Amino acid sequence: MRALLPLVLVIAQPALAQTNPIPGTSLTSCDNGAIVATPDGHTGTVDAEMSGVCMVTYLDGGMGVYSASSLKYEAEAAAEETQGVSMGPYACAAADGTDGFDLTFLDDGFYAGPDGTEGQYSDAGDGGLLFTGGSFDGITATIDAGTVTFTPVGQSKPVTCTLSE
Repeated sequence: MRALLPLVLVIAQPALAQTNPIPGTSLTSCDNGAIVATPDGHTGTVDAEMSGVCMVTYLDGGMGVYSASSLKYEAEAAAEETQGVSMGPYACAAADGTDGFDLTFLDDGFYAGPDGTEGQYSDAGDGGLLFTGGSFDGITATIDAGTVTFTPVGQSKPVTCTLSE
């Protein structure tokens, strides 16, 4: 009589995406779904790998293609953006340092102007923002590499707003 030996099957599983990546570390492969910082200053999500490069969709809706090693993991909090703008307080001033004031982007498409008056902002198309209500009602701003630029009513010089640390 023969002894029956148990049969053990080994099933190979694909490598799982890094579940808790350390912010600032470089990717070693295209980690689909990872929130990353690109070398040209965008924050986005890795969507796919194609021909050895990562396809990244920016938080403002744009797209780019990068080598995995050029991308760095971002903290999940970096995804706290609406219309391509990070939430939080911004310091605003004209290029010559005058006309300074604070602007705060709040959750759900709201902002607080320098006097604390709240309004809303929405996508103005072409990567811009349209302010509705509040201190900057009717003004359209541009967004570029994390800065917001617009000309407030009654001023002749545009102001640039950057996220306060």
